[in-house]
Amino acid sequence: VYDDFSANYASSLAFVFGKSEGFGKASHAQWLVVLETALTELKKGVASEAGQANTKEWLEAQGASSVAMTQCLELVRSSWSLIRPEKYAETGLIFYQNLVQMDPDAQGLFGDLDFTIQAQHLLRMLDSALNIAGEPTFLPLLQSLGVRHCLYGTRGGSYHFVKPAFFVMLDRALGSALTPEIRDAWGVLLDLIT
Repeated sequence: VYDDFSANYASSLAFVFGKSEGFGKASHAQWLVVLETALTELKKGVASEAGQANTKEWLEAQGASSVAMTQCLELVRSSWSLIRPEKYAETGLIFYQNLVQMDPDAQGLFGDLDFTIQAQHLLRMLDSALNIAGEPTFLPLLQSLGVRHCLYGTRGGSYHFVKPAFFVMLDRALGSALTPEIRDAWGVLLDLIT
């Protein structure tokens, strides 16, 4: 699962930074080393006794119990399974179109990026992350996704639009299957990232 996540993340990095001047094979290789090191340290740290205690403490500080988080993840996973991989590009495109519509300044982050390809990367990365949902490394991994977007130049104000754009995507993809309980569960996870 970590290998899938790494591959999807590396793919996204290459795609995003591939559009930038000076991002060649050497830069890509350096980012892969950074990513692999970060994931290795993340796995070690979270699996440690101190890491488990920190995760529990953090959850409690957020007002979430491990039982509540488990129920939340079950709802998220069950709804996610309704979105078929062959629809990732189409579904993710809804997210990006709405994000840029809600926050026109966000277009500057993407330049002439092909949103269809980026949408597919986004949903594959999310799928990989959800495959480890419930493991001790899941929450830090989600948080790290939010942090990593600083590398892309994402401004704090742009995060304000991520959740509504994501809910438009979920609403269109899931229709009536997006119950208030499932919506709330996704909201908890999105709050962890944004």
